[in-house]
Amino acid sequence: MRIPTLDTPRLQLIGPDESHLDGYAAMYGDAESMQHIRGGQTFDRSGSWLKIATHVGHWQLRGYGFWSVREKASGEIVGQAGLMYPADNPALEIGWLVERRHWGKGYASEAAQAALDHAFQVVRAERVMAQIAPANTASRALARKLGMREDVERAAGGDFVYWAER
Repeated sequence: MRIPTLDTPRLQLIGPDESHLDGYAAMYGDAESMQHIRGGQTFDRSGSWLKIATHVGHWQLRGYGFWSVREKASGEIVGQAGLMYPADNPALEIGWLVERRHWGKGYASEAAQAALDHAFQVVRAERVMAQIAPANTASRALARKLGMREDVERAAGGDFVYWAER
């Protein structure tokens, strides 16, 4: 399957591949970047490679997935953003992660908006959800900026659930 490339003013969302391992290892190996994701578990290079493989596999199975986020100016992989629909999810889910050195630049917002637009315009999703740890105030603010509304019920793990609808 050919993974589409999404262009934003400063970023390209591109299909993940092995050449992105350094960028993924920087994100997944950094405790501060991972503090609100899956209990703060970090990953070494092997674990980061498995994340890339999982993202590629999701594209193959579902026809959509996570992109690697490349900064146009430098060509550097600075994050990831995209869509997933694990077997136990109630709906299509959006997620984003930006490596800590690039926080505060608006990259998560830019990439997440492109992924959300893709969900509604290309995937034709009716609803998209995000599960966000209560302490992750930056991602909660981003979800609201994307037009997502906070649900009154929380996910099983205590995460806030946000919804966007077409």
